[in-house]
Amino acid sequence: MKIFRTTHGGVFGGNGWIFISLTAVFLLFICLYGCFEERDSPGAALLSTGYTDIAEQAKGTIVHFYMDDSDSFANKWVDTVLCPFMKRRYDISVVRVPVVLDAFAREVVASRDRGDSHGSADLVGVYGRNFRNLKQAGALFGPYAEKLPNYLFFVNKDMAGIDFGMPVDGYETPFGMSRFVFEYDADRMNEPPRTMEQLRQWIKDNPGRFTYCAPPNPIGAAFIRQVLFAVSGGADQYYRIFDRKLLERNVPLLWDYLEDIRPFMWKKGNEYPESRAHMDGLFASGEIWLNMSYRPLHASSMVLAGEYPMSVRSYAMEDGALFHLHCVAIPFDAPNKGGAMVLANVLMSPEVQYSKLGPVLWGDLPGIDVSRLPGSICDRFSSVYLGRAAASHHDLAVAAIPEISAEYENDLEQGWKYHFEP
Repeated sequence: MKIFRTTHGGVFGGNGWIFISLTAVFLLFICLYGCFEERDSPGAALLSTGYTDIAEQAKGTIVHFYMDDSDSFANKWVDTVLCPFMKRRYDISVVRVPVVLDAFAREVVASRDRGDSHGSADLVGVYGRNFRNLKQAGALFGPYAEKLPNYLFFVNKDMAGIDFGMPVDGYETPFGMSRFVFEYDADRMNEPPRTMEQLRQWIKDNPGRFTYCAPPNPIGAAFIRQVLFAVSGGADQYYRIFDRKLLERNVPLLWDYLEDIRPFMWKKGNEYPESRAHMDGLFASGEIWLNMSYRPLHASSMVLAGEYPMSVRSYAMEDGALFHLHCVAIPFDAPNKGGAMVLANVLMSPEVQYSKLGPVLWGDLPGIDVSRLPGSICDRFSSVYLGRAAASHHDLAVAAIPEISAEYENDLEQGWKYHFEP
Protein backbone atom coordinates (compact mmCIF):
# COMPACT_ATOMS: atom_id res chain seq x y z
CA MET A 1 0.00 0.00 0.00
CA LYS A 2 1.48 3.36 -1.00
CA ILE A 3 1.45 6.12 1.64
CA PHE A 4 2.29 9.80 1.39
CA ARG A 5 3.68 12.13 4.06
CA THR A 6 1.81 15.46 4.55
CA THR A 7 3.52 18.59 5.73
CA HIS A 8 1.45 18.60 8.89
CA GLY A 9 -0.58 16.38 11.16
CA GLY A 10 -4.32 16.64 11.42
CA VAL A 11 -7.38 14.56 10.71
CA PHE A 12 -5.43 12.09 8.61
CA GLY A 13 -3.37 10.97 11.61
CA GLY A 14 -1.04 12.30 14.15
CA ASN A 15 1.95 11.38 12.02
CA GLY A 16 0.47 13.05 8.98
CA TRP A 17 0.22 9.90 6.86
CA ILE A 18 -2.57 9.96 4.25
CA PHE A 19 -3.82 6.54 3.20
CA ILE A 20 -4.81 7.66 -0.26
CA SER A 21 -4.73 4.12 -1.63
CA LEU A 22 -7.62 3.13 0.63
CA THR A 23 -9.85 5.32 -1.50
CA ALA A 24 -8.51 3.70 -4.64
CA VAL A 25 -9.06 0.22 -3.23
CA PHE A 26 -12.61 1.13 -2.25
CA LEU A 27 -13.38 2.48 -5.72
CA LEU A 28 -11.86 -0.60 -7.33
CA PHE A 29 -14.03 -2.84 -5.11
CA ILE A 30 -17.16 -0.95 -6.14
CA CYS A 31 -16.20 -1.30 -9.79
CA LEU A 32 -15.52 -5.02 -9.52
CA TYR A 33 -18.71 -5.57 -7.53
CA GLY A 34 -20.65 -3.90 -10.27
CA CYS A 35 -18.96 -6.08 -12.88
CA PHE A 36 -19.77 -9.29 -10.99
CA GLU A 37 -23.32 -8.14 -10.46
CA GLU A 38 -23.64 -7.53 -14.17
CA ARG A 39 -22.16 -10.93 -14.97
CA ASP A 40 -24.34 -12.83 -12.51
CA SER A 41 -27.54 -10.85 -13.02
CA PRO A 42 -28.97 -13.11 -15.78
CA GLY A 43 -28.68 -16.13 -13.48
CA ALA A 44 -30.04 -14.23 -10.51
CA ALA A 45 -32.98 -13.01 -12.59
CA LEU A 46 -33.66 -16.57 -13.73
CA LEU A 47 -33.94 -17.78 -10.16
CA SER A 48 -36.60 -15.15 -9.49
CA THR A 49 -38.59 -16.03 -12.63
CA GLY A 50 -41.53 -18.43 -12.67
CA TYR A 51 -41.01 -21.81 -14.32
CA THR A 52 -43.68 -21.20 -16.98
CA ASP A 53 -41.85 -18.09 -18.15
CA ILE A 54 -38.51 -19.92 -18.08
CA ALA A 55 -39.93 -22.67 -20.30
CA GLU A 56 -41.39 -20.12 -22.70
CA GLN A 57 -38.10 -18.24 -22.99
CA ALA A 58 -36.21 -21.50 -23.61
CA LYS A 59 -38.17 -22.33 -26.76
CA GLY A 60 -36.05 -22.43 -29.89
CA THR A 61 -32.78 -22.79 -27.93
CA ILE A 62 -30.11 -25.48 -27.82
CA VAL A 63 -29.15 -27.34 -24.63
CA HIS A 64 -25.77 -29.05 -24.60
CA PHE A 65 -26.13 -32.07 -22.31
CA TYR A 66 -22.72 -33.29 -21.11
CA MET A 67 -22.75 -36.86 -19.82
CA ASP A 68 -20.53 -39.87 -19.35
CA ASP A 69 -20.76 -42.01 -22.47
CA SER A 70 -19.61 -45.35 -21.05
CA ASP A 71 -23.14 -46.83 -21.22
CA SER A 72 -24.18 -47.34 -24.83
CA PHE A 73 -27.79 -47.95 -23.79
CA ALA A 74 -27.97 -44.58 -22.03
CA ASN A 75 -26.48 -42.88 -25.09
CA LYS A 76 -29.02 -44.53 -27.37
CA TRP A 77 -31.93 -43.53 -25.14
CA VAL A 78 -30.84 -39.89 -25.06
CA ASP A 79 -30.32 -39.74 -28.82
CA THR A 80 -33.42 -41.63 -29.92
CA VAL A 81 -35.96 -40.86 -27.20
CA LEU A 82 -35.05 -37.80 -25.14
CA CYS A 83 -33.76 -35.51 -27.89
CA PRO A 84 -36.76 -35.98 -30.24
CA PHE A 85 -39.15 -35.66 -27.29
CA MET A 86 -37.63 -32.35 -26.16
CA LYS A 87 -37.79 -30.91 -29.66
CA ARG A 88 -41.32 -32.07 -30.30
CA ARG A 89 -42.82 -31.13 -26.92
CA TYR A 90 -40.76 -28.10 -25.85
CA ASP A 91 -39.06 -26.85 -29.03
CA ILE A 92 -35.67 -27.32 -27.38
CA SER A 93 -32.83 -28.99 -29.28
CA VAL A 94 -30.78 -31.23 -26.99
CA VAL A 95 -27.25 -32.15 -28.06
CA ARG A 96 -25.59 -34.97 -26.15
CA VAL A 97 -21.88 -34.32 -25.57
CA PRO A 98 -19.75 -37.27 -24.31
CA VAL A 99 -17.38 -36.31 -21.52
CA VAL A 100 -15.09 -37.76 -18.87
CA LEU A 101 -16.75 -36.39 -15.75
CA ASP A 102 -13.67 -36.05 -13.52
CA ALA A 103 -11.79 -34.13 -16.21
CA PHE A 104 -14.81 -31.97 -16.98
CA ALA A 105 -15.26 -31.05 -13.32
CA ARG A 106 -11.61 -29.99 -13.11
CA GLU A 107 -12.02 -27.80 -16.21
CA VAL A 108 -15.10 -26.05 -14.81
CA VAL A 109 -13.39 -25.41 -11.48
CA ALA A 110 -10.37 -24.01 -13.30
CA SER A 111 -12.64 -21.72 -15.32
CA ARG A 112 -14.19 -20.48 -12.10
CA ASP A 113 -10.77 -19.77 -10.64
CA ARG A 114 -9.77 -17.82 -13.76
CA GLY A 115 -12.97 -15.79 -13.70
CA ASP A 116 -13.97 -17.16 -17.10
CA SER A 117 -17.77 -17.15 -17.32
CA HIS A 118 -18.15 -18.39 -20.91
CA GLY A 119 -18.76 -22.12 -20.72
CA SER A 120 -20.07 -24.64 -23.24
CA ALA A 121 -22.04 -27.13 -21.11
CA ASP A 122 -25.62 -26.31 -20.15
CA LEU A 123 -26.46 -29.44 -18.17
CA VAL A 124 -24.12 -32.15 -16.94
CA GLY A 125 -24.65 -35.58 -15.40
CA VAL A 126 -23.00 -35.67 -11.97
CA TYR A 127 -22.83 -37.69 -8.77
CA GLY A 128 -20.55 -38.14 -5.80
CA ARG A 129 -17.06 -36.81 -6.22
CA ASN A 130 -17.83 -34.71 -9.30
CA PHE A 131 -20.70 -32.98 -7.56
CA ARG A 132 -18.69 -32.41 -4.38
CA ASN A 133 -15.77 -30.86 -6.25
CA LEU A 134 -18.00 -28.56 -8.32
CA LYS A 135 -20.15 -27.46 -5.39
CA GLN A 136 -17.25 -26.83 -3.03
CA ALA A 137 -15.59 -24.67 -5.70
CA GLY A 138 -18.74 -22.59 -6.21
CA ALA A 139 -18.81 -23.81 -9.80
CA LEU A 140 -22.52 -24.68 -9.99
CA PHE A 141 -25.56 -22.55 -10.78
CA GLY A 142 -28.37 -22.49 -8.27
CA PRO A 143 -30.01 -23.35 -6.07
CA TYR A 144 -32.51 -24.19 -8.79
CA ALA A 145 -34.20 -27.45 -7.72
CA GLU A 146 -37.11 -25.83 -5.92
CA LYS A 147 -37.96 -23.89 -9.09
CA LEU A 148 -38.84 -27.10 -10.93
CA PRO A 149 -42.40 -28.43 -10.59
CA ASN A 150 -41.49 -32.08 -11.08
CA TYR A 151 -38.90 -31.86 -8.30
CA LEU A 152 -41.54 -30.48 -5.95
CA PHE A 153 -44.15 -33.07 -6.92
CA PHE A 154 -42.30 -36.34 -7.47
CA VAL A 155 -38.90 -36.38 -5.75
CA ASN A 156 -38.08 -37.82 -2.33
CA LYS A 157 -36.39 -34.75 -0.81
CA ASP A 158 -34.64 -36.71 1.94
CA MET A 159 -32.99 -39.10 -0.52
CA ALA A 160 -32.17 -36.33 -3.01
CA GLY A 161 -30.84 -34.02 -0.31
CA ILE A 162 -27.51 -35.83 0.16
CA ASP A 163 -25.03 -36.92 -2.51
CA PHE A 164 -22.20 -39.13 -1.22
CA GLY A 165 -22.33 -37.30 2.13
CA MET A 166 -22.52 -33.83 0.58
CA PRO A 167 -25.63 -31.69 1.22
CA VAL A 168 -27.17 -30.92 -2.17
CA ASP A 169 -28.86 -27.63 -1.21
CA GLY A 170 -30.78 -27.49 -4.48
CA TYR A 171 -27.73 -27.53 -6.79
CA GLU A 172 -28.60 -30.80 -8.55
CA THR A 173 -31.72 -32.79 -9.39
CA PRO A 174 -32.16 -36.57 -9.77
CA PHE A 175 -32.20 -38.36 -13.08
CA GLY A 176 -32.17 -42.05 -12.14
CA MET A 177 -31.07 -44.54 -9.50
CA SER A 178 -28.00 -46.78 -9.41
CA ARG A 179 -27.76 -50.01 -7.39
CA PHE A 180 -24.66 -52.19 -7.29
CA VAL A 181 -25.19 -55.77 -8.48
CA PHE A 182 -23.20 -58.81 -9.54
CA GLU A 183 -23.92 -60.83 -12.67
CA TYR A 184 -23.33 -64.53 -13.34
CA ASP A 185 -24.23 -67.16 -15.92
CA ALA A 186 -26.43 -69.85 -14.35
CA ASP A 187 -25.21 -72.35 -16.97
CA ARG A 188 -21.64 -71.94 -15.72
CA MET A 189 -22.27 -71.85 -11.96
CA ASN A 190 -25.23 -73.12 -9.98
CA GLU A 191 -24.84 -70.86 -6.98
CA PRO A 192 -22.79 -67.62 -6.98
CA PRO A 193 -21.03 -66.31 -3.87
CA ARG A 194 -23.50 -64.33 -1.74
CA THR A 195 -21.10 -62.57 0.64
CA MET A 196 -17.65 -61.08 0.30
CA GLU A 197 -16.15 -63.91 2.34
CA GLN A 198 -17.80 -66.45 0.07
CA LEU A 199 -16.45 -64.46 -2.87
CA ARG A 200 -12.91 -64.68 -1.48
CA GLN A 201 -13.11 -68.48 -1.37
CA TRP A 202 -14.86 -68.70 -4.75
CA ILE A 203 -12.06 -66.70 -6.40
CA LYS A 204 -9.47 -69.09 -4.96
CA ASP A 205 -11.49 -72.10 -6.11
CA ASN A 206 -11.89 -70.67 -9.63
CA PRO A 207 -8.54 -69.06 -10.52
CA GLY A 208 -8.52 -66.60 -13.39
CA ARG A 209 -12.33 -66.18 -13.44
CA PHE A 210 -12.60 -62.92 -11.50
CA THR A 211 -11.44 -59.35 -11.86
CA TYR A 212 -12.66 -55.82 -11.22
CA CYS A 213 -12.16 -52.47 -12.88
CA ALA A 214 -9.25 -50.33 -11.75
CA PRO A 215 -10.34 -47.28 -9.74
CA PRO A 216 -11.28 -44.51 -10.37
CA ASN A 217 -13.67 -46.41 -12.62
CA PRO A 218 -16.96 -46.17 -10.68
CA ILE A 219 -17.57 -49.93 -10.82
CA GLY A 220 -14.15 -50.79 -9.43
CA ALA A 221 -14.33 -48.03 -6.83
CA ALA A 222 -17.73 -49.29 -5.65
CA PHE A 223 -16.43 -52.85 -5.41
CA ILE A 224 -13.58 -51.91 -3.07
CA ARG A 225 -15.95 -49.84 -0.92
CA GLN A 226 -18.24 -52.84 -0.56
CA VAL A 227 -15.28 -55.02 0.40
CA LEU A 228 -14.23 -52.41 2.98
CA PHE A 229 -17.68 -52.48 4.58
CA ALA A 230 -17.76 -56.29 4.65
CA VAL A 231 -14.34 -56.78 6.23
CA SER A 232 -14.47 -53.90 8.73
CA GLY A 233 -17.81 -54.40 10.46
CA GLY A 234 -20.35 -52.77 8.16
CA ALA A 235 -21.08 -49.44 6.51
CA ASP A 236 -22.84 -47.64 9.37
CA GLN A 237 -19.60 -46.46 10.98
CA TYR A 238 -18.73 -44.47 7.84
CA TYR A 239 -21.92 -42.42 7.59
CA ARG A 240 -20.76 -39.67 9.91
CA ILE A 241 -18.44 -36.96 8.65
CA PHE A 242 -15.25 -38.15 6.99
CA ASP A 243 -13.03 -39.77 9.64
CA ARG A 244 -9.49 -40.36 8.43
CA LYS A 245 -8.45 -42.09 11.66
CA LEU A 246 -11.30 -44.56 11.23
CA LEU A 247 -10.23 -45.25 7.67
CA GLU A 248 -6.57 -45.64 8.63
CA ARG A 249 -7.58 -48.13 11.29
CA ASN A 250 -9.78 -50.23 9.01
CA VAL A 251 -8.27 -49.94 5.55
CA PRO A 252 -5.47 -52.51 6.13
CA LEU A 253 -8.24 -55.13 6.27
CA LEU A 254 -9.28 -54.07 2.75
CA TRP A 255 -5.76 -54.21 1.37
CA ASP A 256 -5.26 -57.66 2.97
CA TYR A 257 -8.42 -58.96 1.28
CA LEU A 258 -7.47 -57.61 -2.14
CA GLU A 259 -3.91 -58.88 -1.79
CA ASP A 260 -5.22 -62.29 -0.74
CA ILE A 261 -7.33 -62.70 -3.91
CA ARG A 262 -4.87 -61.06 -6.28
CA PRO A 263 -2.84 -64.17 -7.32
CA PHE A 264 -6.08 -65.98 -8.23
CA MET A 265 -7.55 -63.19 -10.37
CA TRP A 266 -7.65 -62.78 -14.13
CA LYS A 267 -4.10 -62.19 -15.40
CA LYS A 268 -2.98 -63.02 -11.83
CA GLY A 269 -3.92 -59.48 -10.81
CA ASN A 270 -1.22 -57.95 -13.02
CA GLU A 271 -3.80 -56.25 -15.23
CA TYR A 272 -7.17 -54.66 -14.49
CA PRO A 273 -9.94 -53.70 -16.92
CA GLU A 274 -10.24 -49.94 -17.27
CA SER A 275 -13.85 -49.76 -18.43
CA ARG A 276 -17.21 -51.45 -17.97
CA ALA A 277 -17.18 -52.31 -21.68
CA HIS A 278 -13.97 -54.30 -21.17
CA MET A 279 -15.52 -56.10 -18.19
CA ASP A 280 -18.65 -56.85 -20.22
CA GLY A 281 -16.55 -58.31 -23.02
CA LEU A 282 -14.57 -60.55 -20.66
CA PHE A 283 -17.80 -61.79 -19.10
CA ALA A 284 -19.58 -62.36 -22.40
CA SER A 285 -16.63 -64.37 -23.75
CA GLY A 286 -16.44 -66.53 -20.62
CA GLU A 287 -12.98 -65.34 -19.57
CA ILE A 288 -14.44 -64.17 -16.27
CA TRP A 289 -17.50 -65.70 -14.62
CA LEU A 290 -18.65 -62.79 -12.46
CA ASN A 291 -19.40 -59.28 -13.66
CA MET A 292 -20.56 -56.16 -11.82
CA SER A 293 -22.76 -53.21 -12.65
CA TYR A 294 -24.24 -50.11 -11.06
CA ARG A 295 -27.36 -50.75 -13.16
CA PRO A 296 -29.53 -53.65 -11.93
CA LEU A 297 -31.11 -54.00 -15.39
CA HIS A 298 -27.79 -54.02 -17.22
CA ALA A 299 -27.82 -57.80 -17.68
CA SER A 300 -31.39 -57.68 -18.99
CA SER A 301 -30.38 -55.06 -21.55
CA MET A 302 -27.40 -57.16 -22.65
CA VAL A 303 -29.52 -60.31 -22.98
CA LEU A 304 -32.10 -58.48 -25.09
CA ALA A 305 -29.32 -57.02 -27.23
CA GLY A 306 -27.93 -60.50 -27.86
CA GLU A 307 -24.66 -59.75 -26.05
CA TYR A 308 -25.31 -62.12 -23.12
CA PRO A 309 -26.87 -65.60 -23.12
CA MET A 310 -30.36 -65.94 -21.69
CA SER A 311 -28.95 -67.83 -18.70
CA VAL A 312 -27.33 -64.71 -17.17
CA ARG A 313 -28.75 -63.49 -13.86
CA SER A 314 -28.13 -60.51 -11.53
CA TYR A 315 -28.12 -60.42 -7.74
CA ALA A 316 -27.19 -58.31 -4.73
CA MET A 317 -24.62 -59.38 -2.17
CA GLU A 318 -26.25 -60.22 1.14
CA ASP A 319 -23.79 -58.10 3.10
CA GLY A 320 -24.74 -54.95 1.19
CA ALA A 321 -25.44 -53.35 -2.17
CA LEU A 322 -24.55 -49.69 -2.65
CA PHE A 323 -27.12 -47.34 -4.14
CA HIS A 324 -27.32 -43.67 -5.06
CA LEU A 325 -29.24 -41.28 -7.25
CA HIS A 326 -27.45 -40.13 -10.37
CA CYS A 327 -28.24 -36.52 -11.05
CA VAL A 328 -27.82 -33.51 -13.30
CA ALA A 329 -26.46 -30.08 -12.44
CA ILE A 330 -25.97 -26.75 -14.19
CA PRO A 331 -22.43 -25.33 -14.37
CA PHE A 332 -22.00 -21.73 -13.21
CA ASP A 333 -20.91 -20.73 -16.72
CA ALA A 334 -23.70 -22.51 -18.63
CA PRO A 335 -24.75 -20.32 -21.59
CA ASN A 336 -28.35 -21.61 -21.58
CA LYS A 337 -29.30 -21.97 -17.92
CA GLY A 338 -33.02 -21.60 -18.64
CA GLY A 339 -33.02 -24.39 -21.20
CA ALA A 340 -31.01 -26.54 -18.79
CA MET A 341 -33.64 -26.01 -16.09
CA VAL A 342 -36.37 -27.11 -18.47
CA LEU A 343 -34.44 -30.24 -19.43
CA ALA A 344 -33.71 -31.03 -15.77
CA ASN A 345 -37.43 -30.71 -15.02
CA VAL A 346 -38.42 -32.93 -17.94
CA LEU A 347 -35.95 -35.60 -16.84
CA MET A 348 -37.97 -35.92 -13.60
CA SER A 349 -41.33 -36.20 -15.38
CA PRO A 350 -43.16 -39.53 -15.00
CA GLU A 351 -43.41 -39.85 -18.79
CA VAL A 352 -39.66 -39.61 -19.33
CA GLN A 353 -38.80 -41.69 -16.27
CA TYR A 354 -41.10 -44.42 -17.56
CA SER A 355 -39.55 -44.32 -21.03
CA LYS A 356 -36.09 -45.25 -19.73
CA LEU A 357 -37.14 -48.01 -17.35
CA GLY A 358 -37.60 -50.79 -19.89
CA PRO A 359 -34.34 -52.71 -20.49
CA VAL A 360 -34.85 -52.69 -24.25
CA LEU A 361 -34.17 -48.94 -24.45
CA TRP A 362 -31.99 -48.39 -21.39
CA GLY A 363 -33.09 -50.08 -18.17
CA ASP A 364 -32.46 -47.23 -15.74
CA LEU A 365 -34.34 -47.24 -12.44
CA PRO A 366 -36.52 -44.20 -11.66
CA GLY A 367 -34.93 -41.26 -9.91
CA ILE A 368 -38.33 -40.10 -8.68
CA ASP A 369 -40.50 -41.54 -5.92
CA VAL A 370 -42.97 -43.65 -7.92
CA SER A 371 -45.24 -43.99 -4.88
CA ARG A 372 -46.11 -40.29 -5.25
CA LEU A 373 -47.70 -40.94 -8.64
CA PRO A 374 -51.42 -41.57 -9.21
CA GLY A 375 -52.34 -45.25 -8.89
CA SER A 376 -52.87 -45.87 -12.60
CA ILE A 377 -49.48 -44.40 -13.52
CA CYS A 378 -47.76 -46.20 -10.67
CA ASP A 379 -49.24 -49.45 -12.01
CA ARG A 380 -47.68 -48.75 -15.41
CA PHE A 381 -44.23 -48.63 -13.81
CA SER A 382 -44.92 -51.86 -11.93
CA SER A 383 -46.03 -53.62 -15.10
CA VAL A 384 -42.80 -53.01 -17.03
CA TYR A 385 -41.15 -56.33 -17.83
CA LEU A 386 -37.62 -56.17 -16.46
CA GLY A 387 -36.44 -59.54 -17.74
CA ARG A 388 -35.35 -62.78 -16.10
CA ALA A 389 -31.81 -61.46 -15.71
CA ALA A 390 -32.92 -58.64 -13.40
CA ALA A 391 -32.06 -58.77 -9.72
CA SER A 392 -34.92 -59.24 -7.29
CA HIS A 393 -36.40 -55.89 -6.22
CA HIS A 394 -36.90 -57.31 -2.73
CA ASP A 395 -33.28 -58.46 -2.46
CA LEU A 396 -32.02 -55.08 -3.65
CA ALA A 397 -34.16 -53.27 -1.11
CA VAL A 398 -33.05 -55.49 1.77
CA ALA A 399 -29.34 -55.21 0.87
CA ALA A 400 -29.39 -51.47 0.07
CA ILE A 401 -26.70 -49.36 1.71
CA PRO A 402 -26.32 -45.63 0.95
CA GLU A 403 -23.08 -44.20 -0.37
CA ILE A 404 -20.57 -42.71 2.07
CA SER A 405 -18.69 -39.43 1.79
CA ALA A 406 -16.79 -38.95 -1.46
CA GLU A 407 -13.75 -38.05 0.64
CA TYR A 408 -13.40 -41.74 1.49
CA GLU A 409 -13.45 -42.53 -2.22
CA ASN A 410 -10.53 -40.18 -2.85
CA ASP A 411 -8.38 -41.77 -0.13
CA LEU A 412 -9.30 -45.32 -1.17
CA GLU A 413 -8.40 -44.58 -4.77
CA GLN A 414 -4.97 -43.24 -3.85
CA GLY A 415 -4.37 -46.18 -1.51
CA TRP A 416 -5.37 -48.69 -4.17
CA LYS A 417 -3.00 -47.10 -6.68
CA TYR A 418 -0.15 -47.31 -4.18
CA HIS A 419 -0.75 -50.98 -3.39
CA PHE A 420 -2.08 -52.46 -6.63
CA GLU A 421 -1.62 -50.29 -9.69
CA PRO A 422 0.38 -52.35 -12.23
